[in-house]
Amino acid sequence: MAPEEDIEVKVSNFYDKVSAPVLSSLKIDFGKAETYDLYPRETSDPFKGSQLLVLGRYKGEGHPAIKLTGTLNGKEQTFVYEDNFAEDFFG
Repeated sequence: MAPEEDIEVKVSNFYDKVSAPVLSSLKIDFGKAETYDLYPRETSDPFKGSQLLVLGRYKGEGHPAIKLTGTLNGKEQTFVYEDNFAEDFFG
């Protein structure tokens, strides 16, 4: 934080972000895709204005349905993303 920045604004912005989780208790299911070396190993709750980024490796190819499940306003929500895992990504 720079000396000329207003601490009250910074704290208020931080509180606004962390007081509003978008999803909690996240679970990611990669379906039939064989994944490994995932980072982070455990996902944390994303908050308003943040991103969920998971890095890793996979074996095989195909069109897995990736499911993201979490709790939103006390109800379980599931989001499904279709992807294309190429056999030879760098070829």
